[in-house]
Amino acid sequence: MTHYMSKQDPAGEYYPRIESVIDSLGHRIDGSGPVVGEVVGHQITGMILRPGDRVGFIATGTDPQDRPLRWDLMSSQNGLTLDSKVSKAGEPVQLEWSVGDGDVTESAVVALYMSAEDSTYKRFRHFDHRAYFGYVVRPPL
Repeated sequence: MTHYMSKQDPAGEYYPRIESVIDSLGHRIDGSGPVVGEVVGHQITGMILRPGDRVGFIATGTDPQDRPLRWDLMSSQNGLTLDSKVSKAGEPVQLEWSVGDGDVTESAVVALYMSAEDSTYKRFRHFDHRAYFGYVVRPPL
């Protein structure tokens, strides 16, 4: 197992990784393959949302040192943190995006950043792994 994981992720003995993320609309990102760069995966969903909609995310990550994991759901439109939670490594965490007027764009991107809580070192300076989903957010009818 150690040899397999070292081939999958040469720095895997130090840093946590995202295993999976699924949104409440059924779109899934699977992080079971090799770690290549900072993004575990992305889904440009094409789903049309409106202010007032809510999208939930369930994410799971692992950490070789069994540290708690910090999850930050962020808007790429304005850089705001939409939700933030801490979970035990290996346990699912739930985050939610409440779509607002400021999210209206034909290319809304919501990014999920994960890092080991209180760790001095991060794989990519401020975080360890990330995933993102793209949606279309249109004004209310």
